[in-house]
Amino acid sequence: MSFRRIARGVGEATLAYIGLAIIPFLSRRAILRTARCLGALAFRIPDKTRRIAFANIDLAYGSSLSQDEKNGIIKSSYQSFALVLLDLFWFARHTKERIRLYVKLDPSSEGVRDVKPSVSVTGHLGNWEIMGQAIALFDPPLLAVASHLKNSMTDRLLGKLRKGGSQMIAYREGAAREAVRILKEGGRVALLLDQNVAPLMGGRFVSFFGVPVSMSSAVERLAIRTGLPVTFAFCIADEDGRYRIYSPPAIMPGEVEHGEGIITQAVARILEDAIRRNPGSWLWMYKRWKYIPPDWPRDKFPFYAKPVKMKKKREAVEI
Repeated sequence: MSFRRIARGVGEATLAYIGLAIIPFLSRRAILRTARCLGALAFRIPDKTRRIAFANIDLAYGSSLSQDEKNGIIKSSYQSFALVLLDLFWFARHTKERIRLYVKLDPSSEGVRDVKPSVSVTGHLGNWEIMGQAIALFDPPLLAVASHLKNSMTDRLLGKLRKGGSQMIAYREGAAREAVRILKEGGRVALLLDQNVAPLMGGRFVSFFGVPVSMSSAVERLAIRTGLPVTFAFCIADEDGRYRIYSPPAIMPGEVEHGEGIITQAVARILEDAIRRNPGSWLWMYKRWKYIPPDWPRDKFPFYAKPVKMKKKREAVEI
């Protein structure tokens, strides 16, 4: 590991612990203003992240939106992500009281609460971090499957913050056994499914905004093998910094056709619909269309995409 990488890791961890010492004691109004300022500032920086965001939104919406409309969505995306990060620290103090005050379930999500056990799906839309803590508080048990950060010091702090609302965390490496245990106990297993998973690692190409993306097939495999429903939840902030959790209708494996990729495609469609409802709340800065499937032209994909060779899939369920 290079000295520069070590120094960067120490710097990130130091900032994170300074944030934990300051951010939880700020007012809600100060948090909102800071998120808006930081997001607006990040939006103005012409770096690769900004280029990725505009490449993604151009792919998703083409000429159906004006440049001003796209600018507004990307700026809101930066501000939404800034609020996610700040709130991860802010809710660390008086966690249960603040969740009860600032996070509400709308009627659609209340109807899903009785659907247990279930495999629950969300994406990097709104505040997925606080939503997991809120659901774990309102209706336990909930196991969220997460990925480790490269910075081990920051990763340990993030793990502690995520568990503040009684949410259980399992990391992708070896999460399957823990997930099965929670499901047998009548709980929920939550996964972020708008991430890239290479075909070799259990990914399956599905249509997303009209262009193929590689998505984990773990939810489909679990649903078919167990017969459990696939539920959805999204947590969107309003102008006052209060969150509303809503849920589209669940996918019931016994009520859909069992064909290869059908449930995974249905999940992708629901994620797309949720993003179209609140485009400024999605993380457009992520390399979502990273892999180009065989026989698809390069010019249909963003600049960062690369061709992928299809190889034999693993038989194990990848979480």
